[in-house]
Amino acid sequence: MNYTIRYQKKYENTRKVRPGEIVITMEKEQIFLVALEEDEEEFPYVLINLSNARLVQNYEDIPTIEQIESWIGEVKIVAPSNKLTLHLNFS
Repeated sequence: MNYTIRYQKKYENTRKVRPGEIVITMEKEQIFLVALEEDEEEFPYVLINLSNARLVQNYEDIPTIEQIESWIGEVKIVAPSNKLTLHLNFS
């Protein structure tokens, strides 16, 4: 899968990543989504790898970038999904 990303924003790694935000790593530029499972009571926040459609981690509270980086490596971009333009090419 090839893709082009058009979004740049600096961020603090202690900032919390809100549900619906897209996280892109430095290594292999994998794409992740932080989501809220409304029916889940113990660990409602989930980190999903959109590159392979796998659940990476569940969180009790909204995760910080630092917490996310401990699972997926250095973060390159954090962006609200509605502010990110992503062009996918499946070839």
